[in-house]
Amino acid sequence: MSLRVSQESAWILHRRPYRDTSFLLDVLTPTYGRLCLIARGAKKSKAGGLLQSLQPLKIDFSQHGDLGNLQRYEAAGSALALQSLSLWSGFYLNELLMRLVAPGEVHSEQLFDLYSRALRNLREQAPAIVLRRFEHELLGLLGYALDFEVLQARQGCRLAWSPERGLVEDARGVACEALLALVAGADDRRILPTQSFLASMLEPLLGGRPLRTGVMLRDLVGLRQQAEDRGGAAARASKQ
Repeated sequence: MSLRVSQESAWILHRRPYRDTSFLLDVLTPTYGRLCLIARGAKKSKAGGLLQSLQPLKIDFSQHGDLGNLQRYEAAGSALALQSLSLWSGFYLNELLMRLVAPGEVHSEQLFDLYSRALRNLREQAPAIVLRRFEHELLGLLGYALDFEVLQARQGCRLAWSPERGLVEDARGVACEALLALVAGADDRRILPTQSFLASMLEPLLGGRPLRTGVMLRDLVGLRQQAEDRGGAAARASKQ
């Protein structure tokens, strides 16, 4: 299939060097899903700095086969200024899409909108809440939606996810009410307990290989919690 496309909205999921002067880009677009494009000469171009994650773009490209050529690109707004946990959460979204969405696999505009909304929400909401919403909605787009009526019938139970059996009752699982809040569209602390449940749903799709950014996020959250615990202990000691 040959394509020549102009002024397509895009986000860059991943960038790596290609030969001496170019980049090889993994790009997400609303019309064509994930694409692999060569940005020839971009390393030496002043505008090449735009070709990075968190920068909304408009691009022109051509494609014949699996690998296309980026021809023109321009900013479609300001780069998102994320820091610390929010920044690594953005990288987590990128890695998740890189692992679960194959190049050339055309998705609806819903995927692009879901990703764009999650990135922008990271500027204002707790990263953990944004990630749980994104994971849940992405799983739904990939065909693994949770059924609200089935969950309603399990109220009062604790539930886990089995790759072989699906939804199962488990005393060590998550409260059904947290899953109901997630499926109903909640974007507050009620959905935080669903992290391990969603991880169980994602694990077989990831081939059992953990996301590197997920490991980094856990380490950062652990360090932040240790710092808060030390600060709390010091404050209590000063009052004694």
